Amino acid sequence: MNPDFIFKFFKENSLLPHSIIAEIAEHFEFKTYEKKEFFLTKGTICNNLLILEEGYMRAFVNDKNEHDITTDFFSRSQCVFDPESYFNRKNAKENIQTLTDCKGWSINYGKMHLLFHSIPEIHELDCFLMLKKYVELKNRMTLSLTRTAEERYSLFMRSNPGIIQNVPLKYIASYLGITDSSLSRIRKETVKVSL
Repeated sequence: MNPDFIFKFFKENSLLPHSIIAEIAEHFEFKTYEKKEFFLTKGTICNNLLILEEGYMRAFVNDKNEHDITTDFFSRSQCVFDPESYFNRKNAKENIQTLTDCKGWSINYGKMHLLFHSIPEIHELDCFLMLKKYVELKNRMTLSLTRTAEERYSLFMRSNPGIIQNVPLKYIASYLGITDSSLSRIRKETVKVSL
């Protein structure tokens, strides 16, 4: 448990003064999750926001044939939650599950709601985090429409080395919108080119 982590996270992701950051950080609780544990299940309301300190998680949905489709990955210093469910109090459309043992800092909706009313400056942080998530999703959508599977894998590998090393390839394949066999072929070709 590293209490400095949560303070540093807010310091790096906002322009809030130290006194406000310290006040916000006090409301976060340290949490641990075991590998394969569900942080959120489809059809329930997301009541917690987690800032991940260690480990990897993924969000996924099931298609009409009940196959998993990975929609997002979470790693260190990322916010783990379903924004629509958390803020609008709607049932989640996705599942979020740990891929490794994880630890992080959590705040439930009730405490966050109180912070919004007692610390007006927190709205700046909220806007920043939502904008960051929007940009990530927009970039992913653009890549899926304009880049080949090989290019998507290459870009993903460069920007997410920890995920490549710690996450089963079948999840990465579904995230990239390709089959397991296609990803296997791309990986073999990538190795040949680098030799």
